[in-house]
Amino acid sequence: MAEERHTLHTARAALDSGLITEADYACVKDAFLKAQQIKAGLDAGFIQESDYQQVKAAFLQALNLQTAPGASHTLASTGEAAQPSGGLQQRASGLSESPMDATPAAVSESAPSSRPSSAAQSPVKTLPQGLAPAPAAAAAAPAPPAPLGPRSSILPTNIPSMGGTRRPKQNGTSMSGIIVEDDAINMYYFLKAKSTYRWAMWRIDDSGKKVILCNVGDANSSYQELLDALPETDCRFAVYDYQFTNSDNCVFNKLVFISWAPDTARIKLKMMYASTKDFFKGYLDGLSVELQASELDDITEDTVGETVRAVTTRS
Repeated sequence: MAEERHTLHTARAALDSGLITEADYACVKDAFLKAQQIKAGLDAGFIQESDYQQVKAAFLQALNLQTAPGASHTLASTGEAAQPSGGLQQRASGLSESPMDATPAAVSESAPSSRPSSAAQSPVKTLPQGLAPAPAAAAAAPAPPAPLGPRSSILPTNIPSMGGTRRPKQNGTSMSGIIVEDDAINMYYFLKAKSTYRWAMWRIDDSGKKVILCNVGDANSSYQELLDALPETDCRFAVYDYQFTNSDNCVFNKLVFISWAPDTARIKLKMMYASTKDFFKGYLDGLSVELQASELDDITEDTVGETVRAVTTRS
Protein backbone atom coordinates (compact mmCIF):
# COMPACT_ATOMS: atom_id res chain seq x y z
CA MET A 1 0.00 0.00 0.00
CA ALA A 2 3.06 2.29 0.00
CA GLU A 3 2.36 3.69 -3.48
CA GLU A 4 -1.31 4.30 -2.71
CA ARG A 5 -0.39 6.00 0.59
CA HIS A 6 2.16 8.21 -1.24
CA THR A 7 -0.59 9.13 -3.72
CA LEU A 8 -2.86 10.20 -0.86
CA HIS A 9 -0.12 12.29 0.80
CA THR A 10 0.77 13.95 -2.52
CA ALA A 11 -2.89 14.77 -3.15
CA ARG A 12 -3.10 16.32 0.32
CA ALA A 13 -0.07 18.51 -0.45
CA ALA A 14 -1.73 19.64 -3.67
CA LEU A 15 -4.96 20.45 -1.76
CA ASP A 16 -3.05 22.47 0.85
CA SER A 17 -1.35 24.41 -1.96
CA GLY A 18 -4.70 25.18 -3.59
CA LEU A 19 -3.90 23.25 -6.78
CA ILE A 20 -6.83 20.82 -6.51
CA THR A 21 -10.30 21.10 -5.01
CA GLU A 22 -11.77 19.46 -1.93
CA ALA A 23 -13.84 17.30 -4.29
CA ASP A 24 -10.68 16.13 -6.09
CA TYR A 25 -9.02 15.21 -2.81
CA ALA A 26 -12.15 13.41 -1.61
CA CYS A 27 -12.08 11.35 -4.80
CA VAL A 28 -8.46 10.31 -4.20
CA LYS A 29 -9.23 9.55 -0.56
CA ASP A 30 -12.26 7.43 -1.47
CA ALA A 31 -10.16 5.51 -3.97
CA PHE A 32 -7.47 4.96 -1.34
CA LEU A 33 -10.02 3.59 1.12
CA LYS A 34 -11.38 1.30 -1.59
CA ALA A 35 -7.86 0.02 -2.24
CA GLN A 36 -7.43 -0.63 1.48
CA GLN A 37 -10.60 -2.71 1.49
CA ILE A 38 -9.32 -4.75 -1.43
CA LYS A 39 -5.99 -5.28 0.34
CA ALA A 40 -7.89 -6.52 3.39
CA GLY A 41 -9.67 -9.00 1.13
CA LEU A 42 -6.30 -10.21 -0.13
CA ASP A 43 -4.95 -10.63 3.40
CA ALA A 44 -8.06 -12.56 4.39
CA GLY A 45 -7.68 -14.89 1.40
CA PHE A 46 -10.85 -13.75 -0.37
CA ILE A 47 -9.06 -12.66 -3.56
CA GLN A 48 -5.90 -13.73 -5.37
CA GLU A 49 -2.64 -11.75 -5.45
CA SER A 50 -2.97 -11.33 -9.23
CA ASP A 51 -6.44 -9.80 -8.79
CA TYR A 52 -5.12 -7.37 -6.17
CA GLN A 53 -2.24 -6.28 -8.41
CA GLN A 54 -4.68 -5.59 -11.26
CA VAL A 55 -6.92 -3.51 -8.99
CA LYS A 56 -3.91 -1.61 -7.64
CA ALA A 57 -2.67 -0.85 -11.17
CA ALA A 58 -6.16 0.21 -12.20
CA PHE A 59 -6.40 2.57 -9.21
CA LEU A 60 -3.13 4.36 -10.03
CA GLN A 61 -3.85 4.50 -13.75
CA ALA A 62 -7.40 5.76 -13.20
CA LEU A 63 -6.10 8.76 -11.26
CA ASN A 64 -3.50 9.36 -13.99
CA LEU A 65 -0.76 9.47 -11.36
CA GLN A 66 1.46 6.64 -12.55
CA THR A 67 1.88 4.27 -15.48
CA ALA A 68 1.71 0.95 -13.73
CA PRO A 69 2.33 -2.53 -15.19
CA GLY A 70 -0.93 -4.33 -15.80
CA ALA A 71 -2.95 -1.12 -16.03
CA SER A 72 -4.01 -1.96 -19.57
CA HIS A 73 -5.86 -5.10 -18.45
CA THR A 74 -9.56 -4.92 -17.66
CA LEU A 75 -10.63 -6.70 -14.49
CA ALA A 76 -12.41 -9.95 -15.25
CA SER A 77 -15.35 -9.05 -13.04
CA THR A 78 -16.04 -5.69 -14.68
CA GLY A 79 -17.64 -4.58 -17.88
CA GLU A 80 -18.54 -0.89 -17.70
CA ALA A 81 -16.28 2.13 -18.09
CA ALA A 82 -16.06 4.67 -15.29
CA GLN A 83 -17.59 8.00 -16.11
CA PRO A 84 -15.46 11.18 -15.92
CA SER A 85 -16.15 13.58 -13.08
CA GLY A 86 -14.87 17.12 -12.49
CA GLY A 87 -11.22 17.69 -11.52
CA LEU A 88 -10.22 14.03 -11.39
CA GLN A 89 -11.10 12.03 -14.46
CA GLN A 90 -12.74 9.15 -12.59
CA ARG A 91 -14.60 8.79 -9.31
CA ALA A 92 -13.33 6.34 -6.72
CA SER A 93 -16.20 3.99 -7.52
CA GLY A 94 -14.61 3.49 -10.93
CA LEU A 95 -12.34 0.89 -9.30
CA SER A 96 -15.19 -1.57 -9.36
CA GLU A 97 -15.93 -0.81 -13.01
CA SER A 98 -13.16 -0.30 -15.57
CA PRO A 99 -11.10 2.83 -14.88
CA MET A 100 -8.47 1.98 -17.47
CA ASP A 101 -10.97 2.42 -20.30
CA ALA A 102 -11.82 5.92 -19.01
CA THR A 103 -8.23 7.20 -18.70
CA PRO A 104 -7.92 10.43 -20.73
CA ALA A 105 -5.33 10.88 -23.43
CA ALA A 106 -2.11 12.33 -22.08
CA VAL A 107 -1.44 16.02 -22.67
CA SER A 108 2.10 17.07 -23.50
CA GLU A 109 3.72 18.52 -20.39
CA SER A 110 5.71 20.99 -22.45
CA ALA A 111 2.97 22.13 -24.82
CA PRO A 112 3.38 25.85 -25.50
CA SER A 113 0.57 28.29 -25.00
CA SER A 114 -1.78 28.98 -27.89
CA ARG A 115 -2.24 32.58 -26.75
CA PRO A 116 -1.00 35.19 -29.24
CA SER A 117 2.59 36.22 -28.77
CA SER A 118 4.75 39.07 -30.02
CA ALA A 119 7.52 36.78 -31.33
CA ALA A 120 7.15 38.06 -34.89
CA GLN A 121 8.05 41.59 -33.86
CA SER A 122 10.96 40.68 -31.58
CA PRO A 123 14.55 40.70 -32.87
CA VAL A 124 17.03 38.01 -31.89
CA LYS A 125 19.06 39.19 -28.91
CA THR A 126 22.78 38.70 -28.40
CA LEU A 127 23.69 36.83 -25.25
CA PRO A 128 25.81 38.69 -22.73
CA GLN A 129 29.49 37.91 -22.38
CA GLY A 130 30.01 34.84 -20.23
CA LEU A 131 26.79 33.10 -21.26
CA ALA A 132 27.33 30.52 -23.97
CA PRO A 133 24.52 29.36 -26.25
CA ALA A 134 23.37 25.78 -25.99
CA PRO A 135 25.29 23.48 -28.38
CA ALA A 136 23.47 22.44 -31.54
CA ALA A 137 21.76 19.07 -31.41
CA ALA A 138 23.08 16.20 -33.51
CA ALA A 139 21.72 16.35 -37.08
CA ALA A 140 20.82 12.66 -37.10
CA ALA A 141 18.46 12.89 -34.14
CA PRO A 142 17.61 16.50 -33.24
CA ALA A 143 15.98 16.91 -29.85
CA PRO A 144 12.71 18.88 -29.73
CA PRO A 145 13.44 22.46 -28.62
CA ALA A 146 12.25 23.69 -25.24
CA PRO A 147 9.25 26.04 -25.47
CA LEU A 148 10.58 29.57 -25.67
CA GLY A 149 8.99 32.92 -25.00
CA PRO A 150 8.49 35.89 -27.28
CA ARG A 151 11.97 37.35 -26.82
CA SER A 152 13.87 34.08 -26.56
CA SER A 153 15.85 32.53 -29.37
CA ILE A 154 18.16 30.18 -27.51
CA LEU A 155 18.59 29.46 -23.83
CA PRO A 156 21.85 30.35 -22.10
CA THR A 157 23.96 27.52 -20.74
CA ASN A 158 27.01 27.36 -18.47
CA ILE A 159 25.61 30.34 -16.60
CA PRO A 160 28.22 31.75 -14.22
CA SER A 161 27.55 31.42 -10.52
CA MET A 162 26.64 34.79 -9.03
CA GLY A 163 26.49 33.59 -5.43
CA GLY A 164 23.57 32.09 -3.67
CA THR A 165 24.50 29.61 -0.99
CA ARG A 166 20.98 28.97 0.23
CA ARG A 167 19.94 25.34 -0.02
CA PRO A 168 16.82 23.41 1.04
CA LYS A 169 16.98 21.13 4.06
CA GLN A 170 16.52 17.93 2.05
CA ASN A 171 19.52 16.07 0.67
CA GLY A 172 19.42 17.63 -2.78
CA THR A 173 16.06 16.15 -3.81
CA SER A 174 12.45 17.16 -3.20
CA MET A 175 9.85 14.94 -1.55
CA SER A 176 9.03 13.77 -5.09
CA GLY A 177 12.65 12.84 -5.81
CA ILE A 178 13.28 15.88 -8.03
CA ILE A 179 16.59 17.77 -8.24
CA VAL A 180 17.36 21.30 -9.48
CA GLU A 181 19.89 21.83 -12.27
CA ASP A 182 22.83 24.16 -11.56
CA ASP A 183 21.93 26.39 -14.52
CA ALA A 184 18.42 26.74 -13.12
CA ILE A 185 19.81 28.06 -9.83
CA ASN A 186 22.53 30.19 -11.44
CA MET A 187 19.98 31.83 -13.75
CA TYR A 188 18.03 33.14 -10.76
CA TYR A 189 21.09 34.77 -9.18
CA PHE A 190 22.23 36.12 -12.55
CA LEU A 191 18.79 37.71 -12.95
CA LYS A 192 19.02 39.10 -9.44
CA ALA A 193 22.53 40.57 -9.80
CA LYS A 194 22.50 41.81 -13.40
CA SER A 195 20.17 43.83 -15.63
CA THR A 196 20.49 41.46 -18.58
CA TYR A 197 17.19 39.67 -18.04
CA ARG A 198 13.79 40.81 -16.80
CA TRP A 199 12.33 37.40 -16.04
CA ALA A 200 13.07 33.69 -16.12
CA MET A 201 10.89 30.60 -16.20
CA TRP A 202 11.47 27.01 -15.10
CA ARG A 203 9.69 23.67 -15.57
CA ILE A 204 10.03 20.08 -14.43
CA ASP A 205 11.52 18.14 -17.34
CA ASP A 206 9.63 15.42 -19.20
CA SER A 207 11.30 12.68 -17.17
CA GLY A 208 9.88 14.22 -13.96
CA LYS A 209 13.36 14.13 -12.40
CA LYS A 210 14.66 17.73 -12.39
CA VAL A 211 13.80 21.42 -12.51
CA ILE A 212 15.29 23.06 -15.59
CA LEU A 213 15.42 26.55 -17.07
CA CYS A 214 12.97 26.75 -19.98
CA ASN A 215 12.51 30.43 -20.82
CA VAL A 216 14.00 33.89 -20.32
CA GLY A 217 12.97 37.44 -21.12
CA ASP A 218 15.65 40.03 -21.91
CA ALA A 219 15.99 43.41 -20.21
CA ASN A 220 13.40 44.98 -22.54
CA SER A 221 10.88 42.17 -22.21
CA SER A 222 7.49 43.16 -20.82
CA TYR A 223 5.43 41.49 -18.14
CA GLN A 224 2.85 40.65 -20.81
CA GLU A 225 5.48 38.62 -22.64
CA LEU A 226 6.01 36.56 -19.50
CA LEU A 227 2.25 35.90 -19.40
CA ASP A 228 2.30 34.95 -23.09
CA ALA A 229 4.97 32.34 -22.34
CA LEU A 230 2.85 30.54 -19.73
CA PRO A 231 1.36 27.34 -21.22
CA GLU A 232 -2.37 26.71 -21.05
CA THR A 233 -2.17 23.03 -20.04
CA ASP A 234 1.09 22.80 -18.10
CA CYS A 235 2.56 24.25 -14.91
CA ARG A 236 5.53 26.57 -14.49
CA PHE A 237 7.65 28.45 -11.96
CA ALA A 238 8.69 32.01 -12.89
CA VAL A 239 10.48 35.00 -11.36
CA TYR A 240 9.86 38.55 -12.57
CA ASP A 241 12.03 41.55 -11.68
CA TYR A 242 9.36 44.15 -10.94
CA GLN A 243 10.55 47.76 -10.93
CA PHE A 244 8.58 50.72 -9.66
CA THR A 245 9.04 54.26 -8.38
CA ASN A 246 7.43 55.32 -5.11
CA SER A 247 5.99 58.69 -4.16
CA ASP A 248 9.46 59.90 -3.10
CA ASN A 249 10.85 59.09 -6.56
CA CYS A 250 12.87 56.21 -5.19
CA VAL A 251 13.26 53.29 -7.60
CA PHE A 252 12.74 49.78 -6.23
CA ASN A 253 13.30 46.35 -7.74
CA LYS A 254 11.43 43.42 -6.22
CA LEU A 255 11.68 39.80 -7.30
CA VAL A 256 8.25 38.22 -7.71
CA PHE A 257 7.92 34.43 -7.65
CA ILE A 258 4.99 33.04 -9.65
CA SER A 259 3.65 29.50 -9.31
CA TRP A 260 1.49 28.74 -12.36
CA ALA A 261 -0.92 25.76 -12.26
CA PRO A 262 -3.85 26.22 -14.69
CA ASP A 263 -7.10 24.34 -14.14
CA THR A 264 -6.57 22.55 -17.46
CA ALA A 265 -3.30 20.94 -16.33
CA ARG A 266 -3.38 17.27 -15.38
CA ILE A 267 -3.69 16.54 -11.69
CA LYS A 268 -0.40 14.60 -11.82
CA LEU A 269 1.41 17.77 -12.93
CA LYS A 270 -0.31 19.94 -10.33
CA MET A 271 0.69 17.63 -7.52
CA MET A 272 4.26 17.30 -8.82
CA TYR A 273 4.70 21.07 -8.93
CA ALA A 274 2.97 21.52 -5.56
CA SER A 275 5.37 19.10 -3.88
CA THR A 276 8.40 20.73 -5.57
CA LYS A 277 7.62 24.44 -5.18
CA ASP A 278 8.93 25.01 -1.66
CA PHE A 279 11.95 22.81 -2.37
CA PHE A 280 12.84 24.89 -5.44
CA LYS A 281 12.24 28.15 -3.58
CA GLY A 282 14.69 26.91 -0.96
CA TYR A 283 17.45 27.67 -3.48
CA LEU A 284 16.25 31.22 -4.19
CA ASP A 285 17.30 33.86 -1.71
CA GLY A 286 15.85 37.37 -1.88
CA LEU A 287 12.32 36.80 -3.16
CA SER A 288 9.95 39.59 -2.12
CA VAL A 289 6.54 38.35 -3.22
CA GLU A 290 4.97 35.01 -4.09
CA LEU A 291 1.87 34.70 -6.25
CA GLN A 292 0.00 31.51 -7.08
CA ALA A 293 -2.27 31.41 -10.09
CA SER A 294 -4.56 29.08 -11.99
CA GLU A 295 -5.67 31.72 -14.50
CA LEU A 296 -4.15 34.88 -15.93
CA ASP A 297 -6.60 37.14 -14.10
CA ASP A 298 -4.90 36.06 -10.85
CA ILE A 299 -1.58 37.60 -11.91
CA THR A 300 -2.30 40.72 -13.92
CA GLU A 301 0.37 43.40 -13.91
CA ASP A 302 -1.87 45.56 -11.73
CA THR A 303 -2.18 42.72 -9.22
CA VAL A 304 1.59 42.29 -9.11
CA GLY A 305 2.10 46.05 -8.66
CA GLU A 306 -0.42 46.30 -5.83
CA THR A 307 1.09 43.31 -4.03
CA VAL A 308 4.65 44.57 -4.37
CA ARG A 309 3.74 48.05 -3.13
CA ALA A 310 1.85 46.61 -0.17
CA VAL A 311 4.87 44.50 0.83
CA THR A 312 7.24 47.44 0.35
CA THR A 313 5.05 49.69 2.48
CA ARG A 314 4.92 47.16 5.33
CA SER A 315 8.67 46.68 5.31
